[in-house]
Amino acid sequence: MPGNPPPANFMIVSRIIRDENGDGTNQTTPFVDQNQTYTSHASHQVFLREYAFDAGGRPVATGKLLEGADGGLATWADVKQQALEKLGIALDDSDVLNVPLLATDQYGKFIPDPVTGFPQLVTLSGTPPLQSGTPGAPVDASLAVRTGHAFMDDIAHAAAPRPGLVADEDTDINVGPPPAGTYDNELLDRHFITGDGRGNENVALTAVHHVFHSEHNQQVDDIKATILASGDAAFIESWQLPDGSWNGERLFQAARFATEMQYQHLVFEEFARKLQPTIDAFLAPTGYDATINPAIVGEFAHAVYRLGHSMLTETVDRLDPNFVPNDMTLLQAFLNPVGFNNDGALTPDQAAGAIVRGMTRQVGNAIDEFVTDAVRNSLLGLPLDLAAINIARGRDAGVPTLNEARREFFQMTGDSQLRAYTSWVDLTQHLKHQASAINFIAAYGTHEALLNADVNAVAEKRAIAVALVFGGTAVYTDSSGVQHTFDADAVGVDRLDFLNSTGRFANTATGVTVTGVDDIDLWIGGLAEQTMPFGGMLGSTFGFVFETQLESLQNGDRFYYLSRLAGLNFLTEMENNSFAKLVMRHTDVTHLPADIFSTPGWILEVDTTRQYTGIGDGNDDPTEGGTALLPLVIRDDPATPELDTNYLRYTGGDHVVLGGTAGNDTLIASIGDDTLWGMAETTGWKAAPATTTSRAVTATTSSPTPVATTCSRATRATTSSTAGRAST
Repeated sequence: MPGNPPPANFMIVSRIIRDENGDGTNQTTPFVDQNQTYTSHASHQVFLREYAFDAGGRPVATGKLLEGADGGLATWADVKQQALEKLGIALDDSDVLNVPLLATDQYGKFIPDPVTGFPQLVTLSGTPPLQSGTPGAPVDASLAVRTGHAFMDDIAHAAAPRPGLVADEDTDINVGPPPAGTYDNELLDRHFITGDGRGNENVALTAVHHVFHSEHNQQVDDIKATILASGDAAFIESWQLPDGSWNGERLFQAARFATEMQYQHLVFEEFARKLQPTIDAFLAPTGYDATINPAIVGEFAHAVYRLGHSMLTETVDRLDPNFVPNDMTLLQAFLNPVGFNNDGALTPDQAAGAIVRGMTRQVGNAIDEFVTDAVRNSLLGLPLDLAAINIARGRDAGVPTLNEARREFFQMTGDSQLRAYTSWVDLTQHLKHQASAINFIAAYGTHEALLNADVNAVAEKRAIAVALVFGGTAVYTDSSGVQHTFDADAVGVDRLDFLNSTGRFANTATGVTVTGVDDIDLWIGGLAEQTMPFGGMLGSTFGFVFETQLESLQNGDRFYYLSRLAGLNFLTEMENNSFAKLVMRHTDVTHLPADIFSTPGWILEVDTTRQYTGIGDGNDDPTEGGTALLPLVIRDDPATPELDTNYLRYTGGDHVVLGGTAGNDTLIASIGDDTLWGMAETTGWKAAPATTTSRAVTATTSSPTPVATTCSRATRATTSSTAGRAST
């Protein structure tokens, strides 16, 4: 500890635990396998499944994930209740920090007590070492060995059952902090339990967890319906237990298979290649390479994949179905499970829908070296700086600096785009914002003017850095109130040598800079790099790490969906799926952009009462960019004599979403990457295939089945109440 009490700028972060080879240990599985839903430990998964009693009074899996009373994600209270009433295990609030170890197989199925059929805790001192209970006489989970995995890693501060604290004595959620020595157990009970302990970190993340949790459970229902519809008695019997009930274990694995495969497809096709389009294609079915180690590398975990922190904005936008805003500040969105559904006022589908409806219309901040104030000054409601923590995390984990990494990457690839920067001038030419070179010099520069004992405040260092870059003088006042003048053009300062790594500031024989360029941390330096040309959202360093890691996860996974599904009809159906369709299946949202990771210019509806543009009364059509002869939005078909109410044409160049109704509509898009939906209601539907084309498209769909068409040139979609097909 740095003093007692510690200084005001002291922060506590968990440390990396290294093995004998100096490597850290991944607590979660490295693969793109939906561990966020299915956990990274079999014992953890046992508690997240739903159970029922068989004819003999023994708990058996239903195939579904445990739901809350309202049908959404289960809460900590739900998990404890099921563990007690169905599994015969008494969980205590302290167990939330470390899951008790159960006797299981590797697939998350508990090994039942041979006499009672109930799960068995693994103990160190018990006799026998495997102990089980019943709902009437539950076994105490405190006896169990621990897995090292938590039910929750992110908990509201007042609700965290830290050692030495006891539950408060009231029966409701406290408005302020709980009494000294206590935690708010009612608030803890309201936290959602997911496969990843960070499910409550912010409400937007909770919404994503809800979508995949709901997808699994819908898959179970769909699989059962498909089996019964076959009419094949032998086939149906193969999915049943001897007593004629459903084989929940088989249903669970089948639903997991479908959900994981969808997740992999969406991650690689929609998300990963959105960030880095140059990720190599997978050559199914022979693309799997057993020699590849897909484990997450330190540069990815502790630097590159923290790029999203720079994209955060100050708010999490929320809109109800009538487009009434109910935004949350980013600070309010942290560790707020009660706020996710407005304290129970919203169903899970409505709560997630409000977030999706708002955030798909919200533009995030750019991926760059700037981070919004909410996580710079009040991270998770604490006086912490996420940017500083990210830098500290990289150093603690032994992640190389920006230049050290680039030097290594260049040696690996010979790619000139990954050469180490040779000077401040060289670095500046590759920054998104060249003016940021001043901040980098102030923070990392080794010029003696920056290292003088009387230069210690940020403003002083920046003033000197400005003078070093542009010449002239810098006047600053030190902490003692004494005024100083620094002349950057004076003899002996050698500012140009400092900027160009020449003269007394020349690089070492191995090319390492001595001016501070080699000290720039990978996270902040990589964020600041200019975006690579021809697509993608990352600079050269981050782009290389991201691409390499994702290719390893793709090619080193023997269960990668393209090889696992090769030759199956499911693969064809998978390619027609999208994250937008998945989200609409499990929320009350309609008509999302097919590219859900981009914000469309406009979302326009045939039925303007379902439209929100923020113009005029809120649902007026945009007009800027149109002309008298060709308005931006046309709602009357010029080919018909009467005034139309089922016609919508967009003539501009933006990427837009056009939404139809359940009737016969004509939708005409323009030159953007546009999305056309052929009906208004989407709750509970199975999305029809999306069609992507570079030429004119006519899409025809029946009223109960929506069709999404995305295009890069003019598109015409006619929706009909009789036909049910999409054609090009």
